[in-house]
Amino acid sequence: MTKTDERAMERRKQILVAWGQLAPTATLGGNTLEQFTEATKGPVEVRERIDQARAGLRGLFQERLQADMRLRDQIAELVDAVKADPGFGANSPLYGAFGYVPRNARRSGLRRTKATTQTTGSANAA
Repeated sequence: MTKTDERAMERRKQILVAWGQLAPTATLGGNTLEQFTEATKGPVEVRERIDQARAGLRGLFQERLQADMRLRDQIAELVDAVKADPGFGANSPLYGAFGYVPRNARRSGLRRTKATTQTTGSANAA
């Protein structure tokens, strides 16, 4: 909501309160207090619907998060079942097709770096 929108909503509220307290029976611009209230309730109702939609959306995000957690658990259980199955195992093509690296295709992780020697040239002094 922009500052202009916020100000308009605050101004509406201020007008309704002042009109209700100071001149509740007055007809202004051809409208009674009730008529003006009814005629200007559209933005209030839309904001209420937006708030309800946001609350529903927050609930859906939470529901998605929980469903994703269940999915990860189910995938982990399935992968564990493939690794534990004597017909497949951690070296099977099925395990690799699931996107995992079979044990027999893994590198050891050991890295041997070559020692680098720095040679410095002597500068000729003239």
